Amino acid sequence: VSVVYLVAGMYINHLKTGATSWQAIPHIEFWSSPNGLLALVLYLLVMLCIILAGWFSGKLETPEAFVGQFEHDTEWNVEHVEVNPGTPWALLQGGFVVVAGYLMLGMAYMHFVQGQSGIRMIPNLEFWTSAGGAVVAALTMLFFLWVVFAGWTAGTLRTPVGWAEKFTHDTEWNIAHAADDRGASLNLLTGLGWVALLYFGVGGLLNFLAGYRGAEIVPNLAFWIAYPALVADGIYVTRQLLLGESRAAKGMANASHETFSTF
Repeated sequence: VSVVYLVAGMYINHLKTGATSWQAIPHIEFWSSPNGLLALVLYLLVMLCIILAGWFSGKLETPEAFVGQFEHDTEWNVEHVEVNPGTPWALLQGGFVVVAGYLMLGMAYMHFVQGQSGIRMIPNLEFWTSAGGAVVAALTMLFFLWVVFAGWTAGTLRTPVGWAEKFTHDTEWNIAHAADDRGASLNLLTGLGWVALLYFGVGGLLNFLAGYRGAEIVPNLAFWIAYPALVADGIYVTRQLLLGESRAAKGMANASHETFSTF
């Protein structure tokens, strides 16, 4: 909840006002007031109590135990890439979470705290542009490529064609059972949410790195502004086709679809 509140709030504030640094934090006036500071302290105390209670009761792993379990699971997954069907995907998911978390948190810190913009937002940019950083990045990419090809060769990881077939099958099943299966409806909404998150997140990041600010960082902004008119135009054309009427007879000029073709 906290991460969504901060990330979404800072993103919206930046779009609306172009705010950067600490001014982009949602409701910054409240959080910098005595009542906001008191609420923040109480929130942190509650989180601290939950963590300590979990540690002492054994319901929550300590950082040392978590790191040990992570290392054990990673070693096991690497050894069983060609044996266990779920292993390659688990490694790829873990790597994606680590890389995405590192980049997102690091870039947010560099921009909102350090005031950097453009490519300078990449965390530890000096290291990654050095020879040592290039070697680390190359070895990391080679490792994940090995995981992918080893999984494909051994049949423990679906190929792109296999993923496309499964995605098509699952989507068709979810649509057919959306009215009578709660899980199908939830899967459709979750899938749409992930697609929207990737589209706007990655597109917005690329536009931001390209120098766009405010609402202009929304990918394909011109298309989305014209989208309601395009939908209305499509409905009108469909209606005329179904009724056997001509748009010209109604005196309607052809709408420009330049934004759609560009999209």
